Amino acid sequence: SERFLIAAREVPGVTHATLAATIPFWSNEGRGLWVPGVDSISRKGRFILQAGSPDYFTTMGTRIVRGRAFDATDRKGGPNVVVVSEGMAKAIWPGQDAPGKCVRIGADTAPCSTVIGVAEEMRTRSLTDTREYTYYIPATQFDLPMEPQLFARVNGDAATLVDDLRTRLQRELPGAAYANTMTLGRLID
Repeated sequence: SERFLIAAREVPGVTHATLAATIPFWSNEGRGLWVPGVDSISRKGRFILQAGSPDYFTTMGTRIVRGRAFDATDRKGGPNVVVVSEGMAKAIWPGQDAPGKCVRIGADTAPCSTVIGVAEEMRTRSLTDTREYTYYIPATQFDLPMEPQLFARVNGDAATLVDDLRTRLQRELPGAAYANTMTLGRLID
């Protein structure tokens, strides 16, 4: 999968690239969440998981408003980390600072994933649901699907680079596999 990031970054006009587990407004991933000291987390909202590579937030244009984003040092086998959206931080820890808090992902017995940052709110499933929140973990600490999604940020009009990006990525795929590329705007439309 690293070769896809390298290939995407070789395309003239691509400024950043990231792998991700899901595509906003297309697919999503959810896991049970448990937060020490918080009962009935599901009553606080709908929580959507996104896993990405270190350049995820820069590529998607999502600002980190407190703490930090995950980076290349956040690897499998190291301490589990998570970045939460502003809305999630307010819903779960009202009046408190989220960085440093513990979130258990997948089971109440899972190891703590420590909140390292708070990201500005980004809609990933619904434009109108104000109780939908996203939390982000490094792809290295999550088993990405067999076909991870690749996002690229470009200078200029993305529509003009779609074919160049597809052609370059196609060279990395074996046999009859096919790279499908489109702008995020077109996908959301």
